Amino acid sequence: MFTRSILMSSMFATAVALSSGLALAATTPTSPVSQHEANGNSHMPSAANLAKQCSGLESEFDQAIHGHENMAAFQDAKALRKEGGKMCAEGADAAGVHYLKTAVSEIGAVPRVY
Repeated sequence: MFTRSILMSSMFATAVALSSGLALAATTPTSPVSQHEANGNSHMPSAANLAKQCSGLESEFDQAIHGHENMAAFQDAKALRKEGGKMCAEGADAAGVHYLKTAVSEIGAVPRVY
C-alpha cells in the first residue's frame, strides 16, 4: 500500500511537471522573428549603428596604429583597414565593420563596442 501511494504521488508530480512545461512551450515564441516581436527590441544592428561602428573603428585603428609599424601583421592590418573603410563608404557597413574589427585586432588592440 505504501509503495503504491509513493508510485501514484511520483506519477502525479511527473504529470504536473510535464503539463507545466507544455504550457510554457505554448506561450514561448518559437521563431527569432516572434522572439524579437515579443521582446520589443532589436539585437540586430541598425544601419545608423553600423555607420557609427564604421567611423568609430576607423578612428580607433588610426589612433592605435602609431608605434606598431614594426609588427609582422602591420601591412595586413593596413590592408584590412583600407578595405573595411572602402566597404563602409560604399554602404556595405556590416562587412566593413567585420574588416575593421579584424584590422584593429591584428595590431593587438581590442575593438570597442559602439
